[in-house]
Amino acid sequence: MPRNNLVEEFYEQIKLSYPDFTFEQINEICLFPYMYFKRRMSDDDIPDIRVKYLGSWQVFSKPVLDRLKKKEVSIKRRQDKGEEIYPNEIQELNKLKKYVEDNPKVFHKVDKRRNT
Repeated sequence: MPRNNLVEEFYEQIKLSYPDFTFEQINEICLFPYMYFKRRMSDDDIPDIRVKYLGSWQVFSKPVLDRLKKKEVSIKRRQDKGEEIYPNEIQELNKLKKYVEDNPKVFHKVDKRRNT
């Protein structure tokens, strides 16, 4: 794990109070919320995340639908021109489609609001 000056300063302040902890353990404890956040953001289910003292993050449906539409149009346009479609583009498109299918409540609300 990379060394962090703030964690080093913190460790120097507490090492006498907690002699059983190594710097590596304190570093891991301090960076855990960030590692957790990064791991959850790269999950396939695109979750809502709440980390105490750092905040909450959620996926809003409108940007997902906009991104899905743009990606579909882009791929269709490139296919019509005979250009190569990269696997990561197809993977992103499929991930967005799966997210919309797996979360009908979130996207049903958007449909209702648009119809009123």
